[in-house]
Amino acid sequence: MPKLINDVFARAFSDLTLPRSFRQPMSTFLSLPAHLSHESALILLPPSTITAPIQSIRSVHDRNYKRWPPHIKLIYPFLSKPSTQIHTLRARIREAFNGCGAFDVELRGEEYFGNGQKNCSVHLAPDGRDFDGAAIAGSDRSFSGRTRIEGLQRSLQAAFAECDADNRAFEAYLTLGQARGHDAAKDLEKEAVRVMEDFCRSQDVGTEAENQKNENSTWGLHWLVDRVVVVERGGFQDPFEVVAEVLFEKSI
Repeated sequence: MPKLINDVFARAFSDLTLPRSFRQPMSTFLSLPAHLSHESALILLPPSTITAPIQSIRSVHDRNYKRWPPHIKLIYPFLSKPSTQIHTLRARIREAFNGCGAFDVELRGEEYFGNGQKNCSVHLAPDGRDFDGAAIAGSDRSFSGRTRIEGLQRSLQAAFAECDADNRAFEAYLTLGQARGHDAAKDLEKEAVRVMEDFCRSQDVGTEAENQKNENSTWGLHWLVDRVVVVERGGFQDPFEVVAEVLFEKSI
């Protein structure tokens, strides 16, 4: 099978773990306009301080582990060959920020998207939502990290209106891996909770009373979102590399 057709089917298959509302139709891969590319993306990258437990799970369960870093997609597919237009992209991204400052996010719940009985994809969800999709008790939806990510994505999407190949509703999530069926997905969820709880306990350096409180509370990976990242790769099988980071001008 020719490499081009191989890549098309590989991309389509890699997307099949998402529910129908999240999947891209085959026509998207076959008819992508020349100014867009699946070899670039606009994303959020979590800091290295919280990626160890994420990567330990992805290295085993995520088929895209070697190609994608841990991330939350903002716009994908993105513009072709962004590395050749970095200065222009930086200016457009900064303008889209419109005074937006850095904000806190807590990855504090795992969930899975099911596609029939065979394919499931397990994700970390930003704060503002628990494992079952309900609002977390005591969280202010209007100021949650999840809501701020959604607002940031809307601004960037408006600034890059030509990146219109994917018109599905935006969802903020960080993929941990794929599983064959709902039972396997539930097992992966349990593994994720165990790994995250162990990591969070290992980071606790407070008093004995504080540590006891943390042992009885839900885990959470804290992340100060202070930049948007442009990534690019040479071909579908190549790993994405950072070609630009655009920092917010202020914190809130």
